[in-house]
Amino acid sequence: MKTTTQNKGKESFLNLLEALGLAYWVEIITTNPPDFYYFGPFSSAKEAEIYQGGFIQDILDDGIEIIAVHIKRCHSPKLT
Repeated sequence: MKTTTQNKGKESFLNLLEALGLAYWVEIITTNPPDFYYFGPFSSAKEAEIYQGGFIQDILDDGIEIIAVHIKRCHSPKLT
């Protein structure tokens, strides 16, 4: 079990990665409706890869068509 200090440490690390544009994000592009979905931030591509299946399934369960999935290292996408 992680302690609160460990959780805060990971959160601080993710905040630093995010500020530097080094955090990883799962980008899912859909065609019907046309849109971009972003999930993250993650500290590594492997961590993002572990979680991407759940995000994909959630979108598919909503009846949305996916055309591409990418794991990207970038600043957080602008959310609307």
